Formats: sequence, C-alpha cells, structure tokens
Amino acid sequence: MSVHSRTIPGHFGEFLQGRLGPDGPVVVVSAPSPDTGVTLTQDLSRAPGFDATLTACLPGRDLRRLCDLARLSDPVGRLFAQTTHAPGLGTGVSTSIRLAFLRLLGSHRLSPADEAEILLKCEGASDPLMHPRPETHLWASRAAQTLRRLPPVNGIEVVGGIIAPPCATDPEDSNFADISDLIDLWPDAVTSGDMHAIGALTTQSAFRNAQHRGGPDLSGLMQAANATNAAGILLAHTGGLAGLIYASGQTPPAALPAVQVAGLSDIRPIRIGSTS
Repeated sequence: MSVHSRTIPGHFGEFLQGRLGPDGPVVVVSAPSPDTGVTLTQDLSRAPGFDATLTACLPGRDLRRLCDLARLSDPVGRLFAQTTHAPGLGTGVSTSIRLAFLRLLGSHRLSPADEAEILLKCEGASDPLMHPRPETHLWASRAAQTLRRLPPVNGIEVVGGIIAPPCATDPEDSNFADISDLIDLWPDAVTSGDMHAIGALTTQSAFRNAQHRGGPDLSGLMQAANATNAAGILLAHTGGLAGLIYASGQTPPAALPAVQVAGLSDIRPIRIGSTS
C-alpha cells in the first residue's frame, strides 16, 4: 500500500493538575479520550512534503530535532495531519502528533519510556499519551516520568467546549497550586466509582488552579453543573477547554444548552477513559 496512517488518541484536559507539595514537581492525571487526538497519514505516491496542519503543530525545526533524536531518516512521501482540536486547547496535540510521527515513520516500535525521553528532549515536557492507559500514571510532565500508579477510570462522559483562547504549554511554568491532598484522595474516589466524589476532586483542581494562576471565569460553568446535576467540572489546566462530567449514559439533555449559556463554544460530547 502507498498510504499509511497512525492515530494517537489525546485527552480532554486533566482530571487533576498541580504541584505535588508546595515545592514539588508539576504532576497531571490525564483525562484520556478516544474522541480527541491526531491522525498522521503518509502518502508514498506523492512528492515529499508536509501539509499545513502538520507544520502548524510540528514546525520544521522541531520535526528535524525529532528525527535526530529518534534517529529517523528524512520522511518520504507526503505527510498529512488531522487533529480533532486546534493546538493549545488542551487535547495533547503536541505530544500525540510527535508520537504519531515516531510510530508511523520509525522502523521499530520504541518503548513508552524511550518515547517519553525523546519527547522530553524535544519539548521539555510531555503528556503520558505514550501509555495505553494514561490516567493510570501520576505523571511528572516536566520529567516525563511516572511517579505513582493509579486506578483506571472508566465510563465518564463530558459535555464540553472552548472556554478560553489556545495557550501553548510552557515547560518552565511551575506556577500551579498544590494538589497533593487531591492526589491522595483520588485512588479511593475512582475505585469506589462514586462520580460525585470524582467530580468534587476535578472541580477542586480546576478552581484551585484558576484562583492560583488566573484564567477563565468558571462560575457560569459551575452554575450549569448545579443545574444539571453534573458530577463536576473538567478543565484543561493550561489550555482552552472545559466541560461538565457525568457518568456514562447519564448525561441529561439539558447539559448542552446549559453549557452554551455558560459561554462555551464548539461544544461536543466527549467520552473519557474506557467505555467498555
């Protein structure tokens, strides 16, 4: 075949993000979603080159750096990228497009640890999207390392959209709230399956960091959560996305208009975690 593709699912923000202690590392608990991500396609029948979406997400100098780090030959054929969301909104485009590139063009599959090391050298930070269940890793994003294993998250639905302009992640940015107490409570909340316990923690993380860092006004979204009995708020802590979370199959029809009234745009339903 002359056409090959690789899709890397992304995430819809983070369940939790902040510092592990007042002076600790920045950590994330990713909210992975099969409804976000990047598809990279290589058409060997076309002249070598890159489409505009790919170069917008992976500029030429970064592509060259990625090839050098992974010891990849210069790409052949035409490369096309398709993303579900624009870069900087909080779906992990920066990580997922680089992973797609490594896995599509590499002669052999690298281990997740090797992929993480390459992405760290390339960007100074990464999301844990190289792992099959990203949310099971308490991830030190500026070190690209797993600090603790966490229980898997299953069957969560989000009604969410854009609440703020895109914002690229700064790997030098450590101005986050301390969420060590939320991290400690997270495993029991997830294991219990209590959606409102989960939502209370994600909402705390969202509001705590919004207060600490500044950012979008979440009061309208909180009103929408209360009006629709949502479990809580989910936020892209360094992006432009936010939404309301519900148990799978329990999203009420009123959720979409409530989120619209809260001021979000490009609203869509998003599955989080495994839906099996």
